[in-house]
Order: sequence, then structure tokens, then C-alpha cells
Amino acid sequence: MFFLACQGPPSASSQVLALKVVSYVREGRPVIDRSSVLALVDEINQIWLECGIQFVLEQYDSVEPKSLGFPIPTLDRSELPRIREALHSDSQILIVLTTKWGSE
Repeated sequence: MFFLACQGPPSASSQVLALKVVSYVREGRPVIDRSSVLALVDEINQIWLECGIQFVLEQYDSVEPKSLGFPIPTLDRSELPRIREALHSDSQILIVLTTKWGSE
């Protein structure tokens, strides 16, 4: 279970944070589709509501990792800087959903 330690009731002026979600495509299908991401963002917003923080899915992309030069599967954390660099956004929080890590 997850608990937040927010001070006081939710503020009328909440902070809105933009998300950029990128899903790897595996076997022709994204790891997670846009509607599933939206459902997760709704759940996250319910958790963070009491802290006056709201998340908005501003951008969703599904990408074939090999087309960007990324191996499938992602082998370890050392690959993350390159993935972030290729997909980053200066104005959004980046979330990248890959396939299972390690050797296949």
C-alpha cells in the first residue's frame, strides 16, 4: 500500500504535470496502449489529488525500438541514458515502457 504525507486539504490551484509516455512495440503491438495509459493516469491522479498534483497525458507514442537503434530486450540500466536522450522532452516527464529486461 502507498501513503502520501501531504499537508492539509487539496488546493484549488493544483500543480499540473505533463507526461510523455512512449511504449515499445513488441511483435507488432505496443507494450501498453493509449487507453490503458489514460486509465493509469486516472488512477495516479486519484492518489495525488490530496497533494494538489495532477498529471496529464500530453503525448503518447509507440515506437519500434530497433528503428531507433535500441536492442530488444533492454539489457540493463546502462542503456537508459541513450533511450532518454533519444526520446526526451524539455517540457514533459518522460515515461518509457519497454519489454522485459535481460536476455530473451
